[in-house]
Amino acid sequence: MALDRTAENLNDADFTEVTMKIDRILVPTDGSATSVEATQVAVGMAKCFNAEIVALFVEPGHTMEPIEAMQEEQSEGVHHSRSGLDAAVKFAQKNGVPCTPVVSEGGVADQILQAAKDHDVQMVIMGSEGRTGFQRFMLGSVAESLVHNAHVPVLVVRHCSTEFCMAPRG
Repeated sequence: MALDRTAENLNDADFTEVTMKIDRILVPTDGSATSVEATQVAVGMAKCFNAEIVALFVEPGHTMEPIEAMQEEQSEGVHHSRSGLDAAVKFAQKNGVPCTPVVSEGGVADQILQAAKDHDVQMVIMGSEGRTGFQRFMLGSVAESLVHNAHVPVLVVRHCSTEFCMAPRG
């Protein structure tokens, strides 16, 4: 019999100390504006948890999923960029956060899910949309796939204001 863990059915004994250990955060990046912002959020969280970052760039392979192939066709003149990987490493270095750059090839969502397992991450932080114009009209299909299929929490960062993402502390 499954326990009913809805808020209405919790009792005092259910309210225990909550702890979460985050040692490694995966940040998939394609160089898009939202992936850069997700990188900034990930670096900030890594500093809070004293965690390291695994920055991932996926070269779309010849085995793209149908939705990715359609998006590729609709993104004329838009190219995935490894510059996001370089930016992730630089943001991490400037903030004293260890960062491991990783490049893989294949279906983007599949490669992100595999990297999350291979690198034993406890969280994925990614942008809500990639470089394709098609994805700007909805939550990116890759982000949506990750939210539904990842074995760890996924934080999806939408385009945010400069004040939030780059606010100096002081």
